[in-house]
Amino acid sequence: MKLTKQINIKYYRRDSQECDALHVILKRLMSEVFNGKPILLDVILWRNNWWRNILNFSRIAPILTINNKVYSQGSIPNIQDFIKQIGILLNDKEVIDASKQIHQKINSKKEKYSIKINEKKLDEYIEKAKKIPFEKNKLELSEDLLDNVLLCRKEKELGDSGNHILNARKISNAINEKFWNKKLGIYGNEDTLFAYTPLYGEICGKEQYPALLENLKKYYFSINGQNNLLLSTYCTCWHSSDRDYYWRGHVRFDLCGYMAYGLKLYGDEDNARLIRDSLLDLVINNGFYESYSSETGAGLGIENYASTADLFFDLAMSYKNKVF
Repeated sequence: MKLTKQINIKYYRRDSQECDALHVILKRLMSEVFNGKPILLDVILWRNNWWRNILNFSRIAPILTINNKVYSQGSIPNIQDFIKQIGILLNDKEVIDASKQIHQKINSKKEKYSIKINEKKLDEYIEKAKKIPFEKNKLELSEDLLDNVLLCRKEKELGDSGNHILNARKISNAINEKFWNKKLGIYGNEDTLFAYTPLYGEICGKEQYPALLENLKKYYFSINGQNNLLLSTYCTCWHSSDRDYYWRGHVRFDLCGYMAYGLKLYGDEDNARLIRDSLLDLVINNGFYESYSSETGAGLGIENYASTADLFFDLAMSYKNKVF
């Protein structure tokens, strides 16, 4: 491709999760990396323009074109390479350099933090947690990673009676065989906080734990302005993250709780304690919500959320009884 003074990007999308994710990525790129650059983004519904793509020998959405030439189709392209290609076409060093920085850790602070828990309010919210009704769901073996992790955890906690320990071992082996992605160093194919939940089930072996812990700390440990360790469902250093989108930016109370307990089970009590105390502080200052802002800690979604109240009670008891 020759150097050009203006870039025309066309994005043909369907109403699917993958297309939605790429749409979020492109909007973030236009507002951050490409802001002020001679780049036009045109978002087009694939179903109304499928014939145009056949002429370009492309058939499967999401389809991305640069100056009417197909760049990718059928999946989300490598964003780092995409940014670099745009930078080369514009002969723009700033854009090329930005492509090298998209996976950098957001916060490189090395200081140690501690949370001062308001003991009086803690007792108050423990009592509130008791009053919020919560009905526990019966878990069954499924194709979902988290369901299997929770089932494994339950079998281990039931102990030696019956075949529970043997069942837990079978589930752990099956999860490691089916879900472990050695190339990415996570469970599954998408780097979300769900990929790290096997820590809670004590499923990670000697091969998995070091890589999983390294990625968790590298991409998810982000200290906010209140010195809390709030882990969002989706790494905020990826361009496809969106703090206003439920699955790609909010703090899920339950997932963070699993991380706290999981790290404790593997002996990392310092970080486990910091996550737990951050969660207690989050509820004390904002109430029981379905999820929370990873920026401000403000409650989002359903108020008086039973799952949050249930886990808060467990975490509060671990704090009161100095379990960790």
